[in-house]
Amino acid sequence: MRNLFIFLFCQILFSNFVFSQIKIENVEEKNFLKFKILESEMIVGKFISKNADSLGFSVYNGKELPSKFSAKNRMLTLRGGFILQNIDSNENLMLVFPPIFHSCNIYLNGNLIGKRGEIEKSYTTRIHYTETYFLSPKLLNFNGLNEISIEILSRYGENYSVNGIFISNRENAEAHKAWRNFFSISFLRGMSLTSLIIFLYFFIFYFARKHQRVSYYLPFSIVCFLYSFVYLSNIASYDFTNTFLVEKISRTLLILWVFFTNFYLLEYTKITKFKNKILIALSFPTFIYISLMFLQKNIFEMFNFCNKFVFPYLFLNLFVFLSICLTYFLKKRSKTSFILLSTYVLTFSASIYDLYFAVILQAKPFVLLIPYSFFLIIVVFFFIVAWEQNDIYKISLKKLEKMVEERTQELSQQKIEYQLLFENMINGFAYHKIITDSDGNPVDYEFIKVNSEFERLTGLKSSEIIGKRVLEVLPQTEKIWIEKYGKVALTGESTEFSNFSEAFEKYYFVSAFCPQKNYFCVIFNDVSELIIAQKNLKINNQRLELLFGLSQMKNIDMQIIFEKSLDIALLMTKSRYGYIYFYDEKTQQFTLNSWSKDVMESCKILNPQTIYDLEKTGIWGEAVRQRRPILVNDFLAENPLKKGYPAGHVELFRYLTIPIFNGNEIVAVIGVANKSENYDETDIIQLNLLADSVFSISQQKEDERKIHKYTEKLQKLNATKDKFFSIIAHDLKNPFNSILGFSELLTNYAESFDSEKIIQFANAIQSSALKTYKLLENLLEWARTQTGTIEFSPEKMFIKDIFNEIKEQVEDLSTSKNISLSFETDEYSEIFADKNMLNAVLRNLITNAIKYTPKNGKIFVKSLCETKYVKISVIDTGIGMDEKHLKKLFKINEKVSTNGTDEETGTGLGLLLCKKFISRHKGEIWVESKVNEGSNFSFSIPNSKESFTF
Repeated sequence: MRNLFIFLFCQILFSNFVFSQIKIENVEEKNFLKFKILESEMIVGKFISKNADSLGFSVYNGKELPSKFSAKNRMLTLRGGFILQNIDSNENLMLVFPPIFHSCNIYLNGNLIGKRGEIEKSYTTRIHYTETYFLSPKLLNFNGLNEISIEILSRYGENYSVNGIFISNRENAEAHKAWRNFFSISFLRGMSLTSLIIFLYFFIFYFARKHQRVSYYLPFSIVCFLYSFVYLSNIASYDFTNTFLVEKISRTLLILWVFFTNFYLLEYTKITKFKNKILIALSFPTFIYISLMFLQKNIFEMFNFCNKFVFPYLFLNLFVFLSICLTYFLKKRSKTSFILLSTYVLTFSASIYDLYFAVILQAKPFVLLIPYSFFLIIVVFFFIVAWEQNDIYKISLKKLEKMVEERTQELSQQKIEYQLLFENMINGFAYHKIITDSDGNPVDYEFIKVNSEFERLTGLKSSEIIGKRVLEVLPQTEKIWIEKYGKVALTGESTEFSNFSEAFEKYYFVSAFCPQKNYFCVIFNDVSELIIAQKNLKINNQRLELLFGLSQMKNIDMQIIFEKSLDIALLMTKSRYGYIYFYDEKTQQFTLNSWSKDVMESCKILNPQTIYDLEKTGIWGEAVRQRRPILVNDFLAENPLKKGYPAGHVELFRYLTIPIFNGNEIVAVIGVANKSENYDETDIIQLNLLADSVFSISQQKEDERKIHKYTEKLQKLNATKDKFFSIIAHDLKNPFNSILGFSELLTNYAESFDSEKIIQFANAIQSSALKTYKLLENLLEWARTQTGTIEFSPEKMFIKDIFNEIKEQVEDLSTSKNISLSFETDEYSEIFADKNMLNAVLRNLITNAIKYTPKNGKIFVKSLCETKYVKISVIDTGIGMDEKHLKKLFKINEKVSTNGTDEETGTGLGLLLCKKFISRHKGEIWVESKVNEGSNFSFSIPNSKESFTF
């Protein structure tokens, strides 16, 4: 801890030593001007030609200025004399003027040689430049006294000191000026732009990776964003301009920057579980200082408020930053924690330096260190995050290596287990190689490997058959075995079958599959004992085949499947009549799905019911009431559950009905009747199996329908994603390349460029930034349409009002290309729409028309009211489109944005937004166009709430 405070103290001393108000070499003490001062009423130019002593001037001590007069009628005049001795009249002399807090006029021997700020408005404080003024030999008195006079006008009664003005030759003056202006506005611009890029990086990553959001990404991105504008007053108002509002905004953003720095430091370090309470506590003074800041009436009051309250608040928060980092370092003892702590120690010492000059000396320091130290915080933290991400990757790689090692061990263990399984499996197993003739037909197969169960089931010893052919070992082997196995080995198709082997006089059930071409494996069991039950097996196979056939009817309408399943139910149970009713547990109603054909032929009931209430049903409803199968083999006998059936109903003498469940819910019942034999448990089992299969198919078809629907939705989402990545990868990257390129030139070579070149580069940067902002705005708007977060509030409005509003928005754009823009609509035509969305659609279509219409062209916007819809058309005389281009419009996966007639650019999202907004209105949008003949974009929207279909 002691070493840390020693390090902090050394940093403060070093900063003061390096950045103190140093003097350039070869500047003698006598060349620094000493002034006399007079405070008077505001009369510009009054003191130039008269003797200073006679006017009441007093010696100025270089400290704060007098402020006895009213701030609104106050002028200060500084006059300093100097004598030129032993100086060649041809030597170029310069007046070196350091940064001061006032606007002023500068005179040499009564002649105006320079102006600082707007003397008429009497406002300044933002300039941080040292300037030099050439002292023309024509104005100098080489044989007598010369006088520099400075008229100072301070609007609000400022009393900041003025000193450090000296006279020197051109070489020393320009050198001093270069050193003083080394850290210029270009540095701040570059740092602000870099901070904005870092903000975009963390902001996009925070929302793009929802599944792994990092808690400190968002507050850190806000810190970067705030930094981009904290020094707006330095960047935008470096030449004595009245920027009181900008000053307020800058200092407000500085307070917010401090607050969010605490936020992300607490989130990142996680040194305390009370971080939320700490942030709430810090938010109160933050809100109070921001509120009080905006209550200040002028720049002087605001600076005094900052000196008394805001800067101490800033200093206190810097101490909090340092405390958080120190605690984090003592807890972690890592490289990143040390780097973070060192950064904030530097920032703390730099802040002491700047606050000392601003609050104590009330002067401008040689270099304002806080902007650079704050930017250092951003850059260092950015690289700390990158460093930690690299460490995470290394840890993941080690985990992956460990997983591979563990998986290798598992595979080795599985190999051992496989060998044990192979030797101890209860089925016979054999591995063979197929032998073919010259035509590729299977003629024999060779034994490669067999297990002990194979030996038991066949009576063959592995030592006697391995390496031999089957016809060599078993000459009586039937050809059918070789053909079946040959097909498996040559085609790779697996097979299962039961067959009688004359060689072993047994029935075997065999599964055969192909592990590699020309080889096959068989797994088999002795099923000879099942021959005793051959009749029952045949019946069961028949039933299974019917079920299998039913399961293959996946592309058939479900009603046909239900009707077919009812026929199978009759066949399986040997019944004459049958039915399927759907059941709804909520309404407790049965709905007829299918009757068997014989029922319809035998039934004499006129207008038979298709819907029955459960409470009105007799014995056939008991399957639902009791939630179990109901079996009655003597239907003619008296039964209290029977309610009888209407005249003309088919006569029943045996009856079986079962409920069909979906989970715990009954969804249907199947009933069969009039079997020649009694129904038994086998019939119940067969019906249950059938019902499970049928409703499984029904559920599968429903799932396929949902999957198809979800697939279409997913394809649209993928197309949207591809569009976003395409725009971000290409359209968003190009403007940034331009911004970075020109800003780098300005940063590195600003001193070598003339003002015209700098303005050219600045315009290029601004143009690229505007394009980037436009693109981001469209991307965010499109993202909001995709996620459904845009509020949709249709209302009734007059079309002419919308047209007038749109005309004001686009009139300047059309006028710039001398394009005639006309709107045609009835006086009282109405439309039922969301105003913001309709405005966005018209603005997009009209600006597109202007974009692709040459100068002196025409654009017509018309509305046509129909019965239920209003049709609005935007017609231009522009360059038009061919059929190939038309087909790509309104599609997310097509790139259709092209440059306009004056090389205007677009994002390619405008028409997609139009289509989305029109779709929300249940309307349509379409286009008609021909090359060189213009385009007609039209859309229709309901004209009343009654005709709007939600």
